[in-house]
Amino acid sequence: MIQEKINKKSKNTLIQECFFLQRERMKKFGGRFHKVQEIVFPPYIFVHTNQEKEVTQLFEQTPELSELLHSKQFTPLQKEEVDFILRWGDETHLLKLSVIRVNEDKTVEIIDGSLKNYKKELVKLDLHRRTAIIQTQFLGEKQEIHLGFQIMGKDL
Repeated sequence: MIQEKINKKSKNTLIQECFFLQRERMKKFGGRFHKVQEIVFPPYIFVHTNQEKEVTQLFEQTPELSELLHSKQFTPLQKEEVDFILRWGDETHLLKLSVIRVNEDKTVEIIDGSLKNYKKELVKLDLHRRTAIIQTQFLGEKQEIHLGFQIMGKDL
C-alpha cells in the first residue's frame, strides 16, 4: 500500500499522517445492493507534514514513490479544504454509509451518518443508486462527490 511505503521510507519522522479519502457506497450487482469501499480522489494522496520541503525531496529521491504518485509536487490545501477533510469520516478517513428515511409525503430525512455534515453542499439524492451528490470547491476546482447511504425500511 502506498501509505505504508511512504511511512516506511520517511521513517515516520517527516510525515505525521498519510492517507486517501475513502467512502462506503451501496452498489447493485447480482440483483442486490452490496456495501463497497472506494477511494474518492484516486490520483491524490494526502500527506500531513510540517516539513514540506524535506518530504518533497524524499519523493524526488525515491523512484518507487514518485512512480506511484500522480503528481510529483505538493500542493498545500486551503483552509476550507482542510475543514472539508476534517469533517470526512473517522480517524481512518473512511466515510461510512449514512441512513436516510423517505417519508410518506416523499420528503427525505437524514437519520444518521456523516451526510449530516454535508447538508450545505448537498445538490442531489439519487434514491435508485443510493448516492448523495455533494458539490464543493476542492483541490482547486469545483468537485461533485458521491456519498453512499442506505434507506431505512428497504436496506436495513
